[in-house]
Amino acid sequence: MEQLVEYVLWATYFFSLFFVIFWLTTFITEREVKTKKRLNELPKVTIIVPAYNEEIGIKDTLRSLAKLDYPRDRLEIIAVNDGSKDQTAARAREAIEEFNGTDIKLINQENKGKGAAMNTGIRQAKGDYVVCMDADSIIPDKKALYKMLPYFSSEDIAAVLPCLKVGETKNLLQKMQRYEYLVNMFYKELMGRLDCIKVTPGPFAIYRKDVLLKIGGFDEVFNRHLTEDLEIALRLQKNNYRIVQTMETDVLTIPPDNLKEFYQQRKRWYKGGFLNTLRYKKMILDRKFGDFGLFEMPTTLVSGFIMIALLFSMIYYLAKPAFQTWAKLSSINFDIWTLLKKISWDISALDFHYSLIFVGIVMACASIFVIKRSHAMAKEKVFRYGAVPFIFYIAMYFILLAVGWVVIYYELIRKKEMKW
Repeated sequence: MEQLVEYVLWATYFFSLFFVIFWLTTFITEREVKTKKRLNELPKVTIIVPAYNEEIGIKDTLRSLAKLDYPRDRLEIIAVNDGSKDQTAARAREAIEEFNGTDIKLINQENKGKGAAMNTGIRQAKGDYVVCMDADSIIPDKKALYKMLPYFSSEDIAAVLPCLKVGETKNLLQKMQRYEYLVNMFYKELMGRLDCIKVTPGPFAIYRKDVLLKIGGFDEVFNRHLTEDLEIALRLQKNNYRIVQTMETDVLTIPPDNLKEFYQQRKRWYKGGFLNTLRYKKMILDRKFGDFGLFEMPTTLVSGFIMIALLFSMIYYLAKPAFQTWAKLSSINFDIWTLLKKISWDISALDFHYSLIFVGIVMACASIFVIKRSHAMAKEKVFRYGAVPFIFYIAMYFILLAVGWVVIYYELIRKKEMKW
């Protein structure tokens, strides 16, 4: 058993080190050249807010959009109430009345899923560019459109993404997620250098409307309750369009504040990522899709297995000495004092597993570098909320994510459906 665990552990170490080295090499060698064009004429922009049971946040979302610094005759906002069972529609109407000088429309429809809600907005949109805005997010930068639209410098750029950050945090779980979001932004910036971005998150992602219409809009069937933002990114990549990640402007979102909601979110993300990757499996290792097909697609498939392997290896190595101690205590009728007297403290330099120590040091150094660099790029402080959230993020967050993957694979086997 121990030999099998070691084989699995070494395999996960190999892949983990490979990923770390690959992205650090990308950081060092691939300098991003983001060409921006001058906006001689401001394009018409439509912001679509798909909402299902978002009575708490939709009013603040619409308020932040209405306050954007952009000509009123060039800006359109469409809130699509996707069959909400709460007061989402009422809260949206309150925002419309508050900003009656801004073109804000409310469309009510039966519950069909987020992709269908987006497509409803796209069909009504008058803009050349459409923005997807989750109803639990806000855009604090009033100049966001001026900063992001110039990145559509060539016809093959189909989407431009802002820096996604965690907004107000109330507890330790949300503060740990703040680290995760910033680290993810660092990796997405690197992915953008290789045209490897695999997801266009809901908060304030800007698309060319004609491209979305050309490729058939958002998926309404397969991803009804999953990750339509990941699927649309895969479809854009399949059609050889580019996605640009910019760190020039921020959008703030509210992450789950309890474990139940956290696992519901992760189940949707991870399950959707895994199933959509299988759906586009023909892109895997296909040189026609460059680094995205050769590297990013395989990574998406194996990342969950790696985390689960590390989790169970850790459990095994923690449980093994506990069982051995229990067996020793049983053999001496739980005479703890006798056991303590027989403990030997002889330690030899040959007893250390130097290869594992080396891997651990490399991974630790890489993690510290990524955390520091990601915060610098996002203009954030590492210890904004003190040392406790940082320590818990380093020591415990991996376990939360790995447990999430265990639940995902269990539900995949059971073929359990996800709901938006």
